[in-house]
Amino acid sequence: FPLSVFTSLLTAQEKFVAVKGANILSTLLTYGGILLALMSGGRSPELALVTTAVSLAVKGALALYACFGLKLRLRFGRPEPGMLGELFRFSFFIFVNILIDQLYANTDKFILGALWGTAAVTVYTVGVQFNSLFQQLSTAISGVYLPHVTRLHVQGADGKALSPLFLQVGRVQFLLLAFVLSGFVAFGRQFLLLLSGPENRDAYLIALIIMLPGIVPLSQNLGISILQAMNKHRFRSLAYLVLAISNVLISIPLAARWAGVGAAVGTALACFAGQYAMMNWYYCKKVGLDIPAYWRMAGAITLRMLPMALPGWLLNLLPGTGWLSLFGRIALYTAIFLHYAWRFLLEAREKETLSGLVRRLRRH
Repeated sequence: FPLSVFTSLLTAQEKFVAVKGANILSTLLTYGGILLALMSGGRSPELALVTTAVSLAVKGALALYACFGLKLRLRFGRPEPGMLGELFRFSFFIFVNILIDQLYANTDKFILGALWGTAAVTVYTVGVQFNSLFQQLSTAISGVYLPHVTRLHVQGADGKALSPLFLQVGRVQFLLLAFVLSGFVAFGRQFLLLLSGPENRDAYLIALIIMLPGIVPLSQNLGISILQAMNKHRFRSLAYLVLAISNVLISIPLAARWAGVGAAVGTALACFAGQYAMMNWYYCKKVGLDIPAYWRMAGAITLRMLPMALPGWLLNLLPGTGWLSLFGRIALYTAIFLHYAWRFLLEAREKETLSGLVRRLRRH
């Protein structure tokens, strides 16, 4: 816990290569060490020791980099008047939001466990797992913008001034999520059947029901960083509390009738009410972000994505039911999508950025 201070300092300095690289290294070393421990007959204490040792080593390396590489110095002494109170107020609602996120994410599992038993929970968990990966993908871009947005706000930028950045990042996220979602629509059913068997066939529909409405709030994730930079995230915490309670009230009768599919519908309806209505209203009216421009952008991309349904449907007509044929279809669909996106979806600025990235990768 104390060493996490240095990770925060590096994030504030926008040293994302070091932070993200350390996260990747920590994951590889942790799972590699656990595998070796299990192969050597290790049990829970050995696994915990591996996790702790890797965490201390990686976070210790980040601390050394912060202190000696960037010459950052910690100042021990009396904090500035009022800082602790401000810090508590700021972090309290972030903490509340994390708790509510956990409640929102796990409510349906408790309901299904009480009404239908563990089999229904298993099917639902398989479907929700894909939504979790979908959510993680959405933070790959927006997750590094908090220091930048905070600096802009300190320099006087309001919601109107931050709208171009919100729309630019939201557009890239929407395109990326739309690609993944369209691929899941086309090939997700076969993938889940191969992965978890026909007894979990409802997992595809469950994942689809939750992922479809989720593309809008996930592509608006930069708004969360803007709220935190402006210290206006209290409303989101309270709105999510209402959302979590509404999810329980809606999901219980639907889950009682249609099991996991009903619970997913309840979650989707709560998402529409909370994420689409409440948060977009707040972003527009209280923060000053240009939400109408976002919806025009999202609508245009959605309409232009519709022709991609044809190659997805045609590729599924190809013979073969195994993993090799599935990955072949996915590879073909990816190639078709990239060509289509370059011709009809990407703007000139986005093409220039991608071309520059490809040129740098070729030089290395």
